[in-house]
Amino acid sequence: MAARSLALLTLAAAALFADGITADGVLRMANRQRARAGVPALRHSLPLARAAQAKATDMARRAYFSHDTPDGRTPWDFIRAEGYQYTAAAENLAAGQRTIEALERGWMGSAPHRANIRNRAFVETGVGVASGPDGPVIVQLFAAPAP
Repeated sequence: MAARSLALLTLAAAALFADGITADGVLRMANRQRARAGVPALRHSLPLARAAQAKATDMARRAYFSHDTPDGRTPWDFIRAEGYQYTAAAENLAAGQRTIEALERGWMGSAPHRANIRNRAFVETGVGVASGPDGPVIVQLFAAPAP
């Protein structure tokens, strides 16, 4: 129970900083964009949020920007480490944007990022935010949970 409480506290603390970008803000932005496209809202998933936070923290701590870690772990490894089972998943990354508006412009101006946000197959999401050497590091994971 203590580990779960610590994980929730870590997620809450991470959501409060990063120059105005919060996990809740990213979720609201994504759902606003989905509504504009006529796509149902994403549901928050705690396991995906823990996976996204672990990835964002790892990227910030080790100062890299990539879907795969320097030692070869993939986004799917972070998701599976949380015990989350899925039929489809995707990851959006960003670094250095200091406002949700800048993040939104960047992701919506990128066809692959925009496609992930608007993908009807994805119904759950988790967001991680960490303080990196050049500003916030943002990870958003999308998934269709396994039945």
